[in-house]
Amino acid sequence: MWFTQNNELTACDSQRKLKDLFRLSVSLSCVRKVRRELGWSSNTGKYCQQISHKNKKARKERACNAIKNKANFRNVVFADETSVAMCSHGNLFFHQSRSGIEMNTRKRSRPKHGYRVNVWAGISFKGKKSNLHLYWHNEL
Repeated sequence: MWFTQNNELTACDSQRKLKDLFRLSVSLSCVRKVRRELGWSSNTGKYCQQISHKNKKARKERACNAIKNKANFRNVVFADETSVAMCSHGNLFFHQSRSGIEMNTRKRSRPKHGYRVNVWAGISFKGKKSNLHLYWHNEL
């Protein structure tokens, strides 16, 4: 019953619920065994790769051309940015194979615009750039 309401419930959480509600002390291995015997199995959420195979080829060609042309990159600032999303969600989902909803258990709704931090960094032949945003405007 608990898994149908919350399919991210771990064995430790189940053990704690049994102790709180029924004052029953059960080992984690026993909880896992009973869960398996009831037909519950687990799988992880699916994610796709960030760099496509087409982009990998293009990057490799550019790197090979730079090596072939003996580029020294003394007048180049390598800059990169990334966004770090701050969210919390479980990656392990439990389902019963006979229920016919194996694929639906992996889908999780997320807020459209979660908390996000943008990080910019740059490095050149001279070293790291601490004020990259100002540096770009000054150089242009």
